[in-house]
Amino acid sequence: MPNLPETNISFDDVHVALGAVSGTQISMNDADVRGWANPDIYYSGGTADDVAINTIFNSWTKFSHDASGIFPAIPSELTSWLINTAATPDTIQSNLNTGSLVGFVTPANQNSDNYTFRCLLSSDDTDDDRLGVVIAFFKDAAGTYGTVDKEYSLTALRNNEGGFRWAVYYNYLQSDQQLITDGSSLVTDPPFTTGWLSGGPCKVEVVRSGDSIICKTTDLGTTSPYKASIAINLAGTAILNKFQGPQQLGFCAQSQANATFDEIEIFTSGDSLAGIDATPGNQISIGEYRNGVY
Repeated sequence: MPNLPETNISFDDVHVALGAVSGTQISMNDADVRGWANPDIYYSGGTADDVAINTIFNSWTKFSHDASGIFPAIPSELTSWLINTAATPDTIQSNLNTGSLVGFVTPANQNSDNYTFRCLLSSDDTDDDRLGVVIAFFKDAAGTYGTVDKEYSLTALRNNEGGFRWAVYYNYLQSDQQLITDGSSLVTDPPFTTGWLSGGPCKVEVVRSGDSIICKTTDLGTTSPYKASIAINLAGTAILNKFQGPQQLGFCAQSQANATFDEIEIFTSGDSLAGIDATPGNQISIGEYRNGVY
């Protein structure tokens, strides 16, 4: 049976760690696990199981952004989210064709600037709009950059409509929206007339190490390989400086009914990447392990 990493690695700042394939049996009796003072969430890796999905749904922060400068922009669209229990295992879904950019981000006490984040994006609706992941999310409670409590986002978006197919945006859909990098030429997707239902799913991967961020995606209709690499340096672009240091991260959608987020894998730590590297085929998924209780 696979083991967690042994000693000589500090786990003090580990917040979310995934890596086991769904359906894998993991021993939680190792001293390195029992000795962690405040472990937060450990999900099965291949597909987040139902316990993990419920944790995300109930403890992560929802947002809604548009050009109004109001946060949340459209409060009723915060209720677009649901847990799709018809899926096996459960998935998180937004069932509205929203006007605003809506999303989920990790709780503020799980901020990170050192992580690997992977997510499967899909929809069984024929619409052709935007699904993506939130690379960094910052709420300016002190008004350091202007308006008090303004919310800032850095997102990696996949789009089946005209304009772009794969891009990183600053404050997408807000009045100060700015395209950071358009990587559309790096993917080989079906024509723009193809909606998510017929185009199929894709996966997105974001790897952040301090100010350095690499975003990759698969072609629409495939789940491998990751390609279309977009590199971002937070220190190299003035408007991105606010995202330096640990920030929230998550996923998002805009104008896309039945936006579905699955196979959510997040490894994050203060200094070291820690997770579970297991093999499939055993009895149970890891589920959730919090504060010494499984």
